[in-house]
Amino acid sequence: MARNKYPEQTTQKIIDVSLRLFLEKGYDHTTVQDIVDHLGGLTKGAVYHHFKSKEEIFEAVLNSMFASKDSRLHAIMRDNQLNGREKLCAVVSESFGDPAQEQLFIIAPNMQANARFLGAQIMQVQQASRQYIEPIIREGMADGSIQTDQPAELAELLLLITNFWLNPLVFEMEAAQVASKCRLFQVLLSHFGLADWISEKEIARLERYCEMVTQSRKK
Repeated sequence: MARNKYPEQTTQKIIDVSLRLFLEKGYDHTTVQDIVDHLGGLTKGAVYHHFKSKEEIFEAVLNSMFASKDSRLHAIMRDNQLNGREKLCAVVSESFGDPAQEQLFIIAPNMQANARFLGAQIMQVQQASRQYIEPIIREGMADGSIQTDQPAELAELLLLITNFWLNPLVFEMEAAQVASKCRLFQVLLSHFGLADWISEKEIARLERYCEMVTQSRKK
């Protein structure tokens, strides 16, 4: 077999085709053979040369979708015009408003039925809480905009609730249910001076995501 002279291009082609199919059919209803059939001549062996499984393809798709997220979050952290609370609000607004986030709710599998993805999400939450959220909370403690003496624990709590308890990919729920959960979360957040961390705009987005997940699972 001739050596592939452009492996990066091949990998990107697989990612692009897979994303399109995931958006059309959802992750659960897309097979590796479906992906091969839309690659214009690439064999299944060529696909498995670059990716060991459909799960690995999906992870590469996610990495591609969210490739610029770190730089955007770092920009918020460096913004000297914002205090800690405002930075924390900017982070959640950035995360919820990311167009890739909307695509994720279309393509993602049912997290309850995919322990691998659920475990990966837990690891990402732990990393993000330490890398982004905890430093911002500590900044808010210093400037007086956030009231807590447990920054590490609060950082984890915020991300665990938003990424799991309010996530319709983990807990199946109607739009009204996620709105009710958000109202309760706002009450809890008020203790830390963060009652507006989940704004009405974010609640509306979560309601929309619930509807999108419901529709995608009907495919």
